[in-house]
Amino acid sequence: MMFLSGTFFPLEKMPLVIKAVASLFPLTYSTRLIRATLLDGPDSGPLLYLLLAAMTAGLFWLCCRLIARVEA
Repeated sequence: MMFLSGTFFPLEKMPLVIKAVASLFPLTYSTRLIRATLLDGPDSGPLLYLLLAAMTAGLFWLCCRLIARVEA
């Protein structure tokens, strides 16, 4: 997942298929957010923060449901 999320290689230089797969990973948005914050300053747009928070909350909810199912 780290190789496809643009952590080590920029997504702009990857094929379109890999870009589409990378858009499914939350790490892609985290990497963009951290890179933009470190290089451009903290003003990288509220939509990216909202998207990251929504994906984190959704995945947390999914994990809680799966753990409850396994323990039951």
